[in-house]
Amino acid sequence: MVPFQKRGGQGFGRFLVLAAIGLALSVSEIIGCRYLTVDSKPESMSFYERLGFRVVEKYRQTDFPKMYIDMQPVVERMQPEESLEDL
Repeated sequence: MVPFQKRGGQGFGRFLVLAAIGLALSVSEIIGCRYLTVDSKPESMSFYERLGFRVVEKYRQTDFPKMYIDMQPVVERMQPEESLEDL
């Protein structure tokens, strides 16, 4: 992911991560993918952690710490609580 240094705090990074999760989910039905991984810059780890990524402790002190997210809870949070059919 390319940092948006001049656009920080406007949600572009979050949007890109959610778009990546959406793409991964679309192919996961075919290939069975459930987790998404990133090789983060150390200074970007808190950004990913706020989005739900967890660091793989074995790689925490490396140049590009590996992080992962279980996409299933993200999908569940994106589902509407009720639909028009429920009314």
